[in-house]
Amino acid sequence: MRYPALAACAGLAFTAAARADVTFSDSVFPNSNWPSIQLTGTGTSSSIQITTGGNPAEARQITTSVAPGFPSSIFAFHQFGNTTGTIYTPSTQGAITSIIASMDYLAISGQQGLAFAIKQANIFYYAAPVTAADIVAYHTDAATLTAADFIRIDGQPGNPNFITGQSMRFGIFSFNQTAQDGNGFSTVANVDNWTMHLVPAPCSLALLGLAAALRRRR
Repeated sequence: MRYPALAACAGLAFTAAARADVTFSDSVFPNSNWPSIQLTGTGTSSSIQITTGGNPAEARQITTSVAPGFPSSIFAFHQFGNTTGTIYTPSTQGAITSIIASMDYLAISGQQGLAFAIKQANIFYYAAPVTAADIVAYHTDAATLTAADFIRIDGQPGNPNFITGQSMRFGIFSFNQTAQDGNGFSTVANVDNWTMHLVPAPCSLALLGLAAALRRRR
């Protein structure tokens, strides 16, 4: 008997561990959920849970400091989680077509850049950048992102591999740069209701459906 779904997916490795939809999210932001910050550029960055002032209640407050000089810039990858449960590996867990991402943000001091972030094979990517500038009300950054939407922060060509790639970690990028005067400065912004929902590739769903069908036939 032929299985069209299997034939259509012949270019992808079959894995019994292929997942359906996976969502990484946080609206409380305990410090244990955000264990590390990795920096690129010149400056510093820190983040901490705040219990009031979010949208509502708790939020993650991120402080970014750019060192003096021109040009001077800082990118900080704020990593969500530090366990195997907070990574996703397309090559073994199933290809994904896109990521439905959303977060709320509010400026506390100055104007701070924020974006959705992925780390894969020690390369950092960001997508849907926004500037937190409003100190009065929260705004929402929301987008459906494909691999092509994620840009390497080092400016080199390439995108994350959503099909057969290595493990990915997810998080938030904060970033800023000096103006032509070269003066250093610091900014503070809050992030709340962060979510990155991984949408499985059609082949992953077809293989899962085929596996279920085969189990029912036994």
